[in-house]
Amino acid sequence: MGALLFVVACVVSGATDEGSIAWSLRVARTAPLVPICGAVVTFLALRRAERRGEMLALESVGTSPARIAACAVMAAAALAVIAALCVASFRGPALESFFPHASAHGDVRADGDGFVDPYRGVRIAHDGELAREKKIAQPDVPEAPGRALSAAFLTALLGVALPLVAARGVRRDRAKPMAIAGVMCAFCILLAQATAAGRSPAALVCVPAALLLVYASVRYRSAAW
Repeated sequence: MGALLFVVACVVSGATDEGSIAWSLRVARTAPLVPICGAVVTFLALRRAERRGEMLALESVGTSPARIAACAVMAAAALAVIAALCVASFRGPALESFFPHASAHGDVRADGDGFVDPYRGVRIAHDGELAREKKIAQPDVPEAPGRALSAAFLTALLGVALPLVAARGVRRDRAKPMAIAGVMCAFCILLAQATAAGRSPAALVCVPAALLLVYASVRYRSAAW
């Protein structure tokens, strides 16, 4: 179910992007959504089992709620680990989905009797006529070391933490853990932006995800479900 949801996300991404790009890049752009896909399907699967009385039946014979939910959580975590192994091989534009930066593409400027885009080598006259010009090299983007490895660890950490949060949210008390997960994910996004701008090391982006995993693991193993 998680893989199917990710495929749907890739199709939606491909239908709404700028076009004329490879599907491999479209899949890479959707890769950060893998942990969310795992969390969503974990919640849906356990919610269905809870409404059908399957969880109650297993608990009546002595099975703990944490053990009941373990299979769904492990399946979502396996999906995240597979995605993390793929992310570790990302290079160049594929990593922009995790560490986006301002691009010089489409930098149209007023120039004399028309407009010019120096990075694409296109001049547009006032009458709408297009003319080709020599392109200029785009400015170098600061490359933070270890970005691919950090993105892979981030995918794996969130891919385990979010399903753990979702599994406990099937029963009760959903607002607080979801708020904590949202805040930690927001911190990950901010640190990724700082890494893309060359303001922080790439490894720092994994810290909020690791803290969320610790919180989710402790809460998941607590007796009060």
